[in-house]
Amino acid sequence: MEFPNSLLSCESIKTLRLARVTKLPESFAFTKLNSLHLKFCTFESYDRRDFLCPFANCFNLKTLNISYCCFRGIKSFRISGLQLLSLSFDYVQGRVCKVDIFAPNLTYFSVCWGVGSLVLFNELNLPFLNIVDVHVDGT
Repeated sequence: MEFPNSLLSCESIKTLRLARVTKLPESFAFTKLNSLHLKFCTFESYDRRDFLCPFANCFNLKTLNISYCCFRGIKSFRISGLQLLSLSFDYVQGRVCKVDIFAPNLTYFSVCWGVGSLVLFNELNLPFLNIVDVHVDGT
């Protein structure tokens, strides 16, 4: 299923849960979005830019969960959010060269790798981080 582009104009959305969306937009522009949960979705750089920063315009995003998602044609994936408090990055698929996280108010960070996933955290700006949960699944 492709992302329904008609949702992009819904500025009032505060919580969004997407599952099995095979074509996500390169940028989410939900200015009031507080919570975003993505499961079994695909991120893809359609113009082959060096990086993808899909959440930069979600100014009120506090919770971001990315689970079992696939990354295609992306050299660098950037997660930025001045209001972001909680980030879960679990069982990603594909070859992401690097992930940059700029979330100065982040207090909770969880990451889980599966076999065959390559995630390199390059730049982390997390001065208020309190809880970190890292799990590597070798099965």
